Amino acid sequence: MVELDRVLNPIAKHMNSCYESLFPDLCQYPQFSFNRAMIILWKKKVYLKIKSNLIDSFVTLLREQRAEEIKIGKSKCKDFSCLSVLCTSDTNNSELLARFVQSVVDLSVNELTVHYLGSTKAQLHEPYEELNKVVLQQTRYACRCPFRDFYHKAGESMRIKCCRETLESDYKMLENIVLPCTLKEVCQLKQNHMEKYFRYYIQRRLSQFKKEQRVTPAIDL
Repeated sequence: MVELDRVLNPIAKHMNSCYESLFPDLCQYPQFSFNRAMIILWKKKVYLKIKSNLIDSFVTLLREQRAEEIKIGKSKCKDFSCLSVLCTSDTNNSELLARFVQSVVDLSVNELTVHYLGSTKAQLHEPYEELNKVVLQQTRYACRCPFRDFYHKAGESMRIKCCRETLESDYKMLENIVLPCTLKEVCQLKQNHMEKYFRYYIQRRLSQFKKEQRVTPAIDL
């Protein structure tokens, strides 16, 4: 498609020149290009028709890949029984996920946004914008699974360590799949879950400490 756009570029330049002459008072950006036209047609005629199936497949593969990271965490901490709610798979899907995300990015960029893909403040429109929401939604689910067990069995340092290592492993996995702007939001979600758990953990330990203080007999000096 890029090569075809290069070959047809002279025609596009003539079309843009005619537009500027006929409509000098109208917006001149973005200019016409066959690459842009083909992307718009591809999104409308192909991508939108199979979008739901693609997103469903992406979610399935993402959960499977996260399950691989969870299995590593479970091997380090046997108390991670709650993590079995995620599906399990022995397949490494990172490369396939990354290729799909890159294809979606290609359909979402223009002449301006393509220069900011490496920025955490990049703003991409559809279809990546929707994929970004899906990743965040799945991240909320993935974070709640380990912490749900912690809320009922708080107090073991090994469990805290295993959860932290699992979240770090998940970050490294996503780092090779999604854009930095999505990764930034994912990190914020995980930080919120960690803060929520530690507040609960500290409150529970403080409550236990106060109970122990009340039942401990005073020592006469």
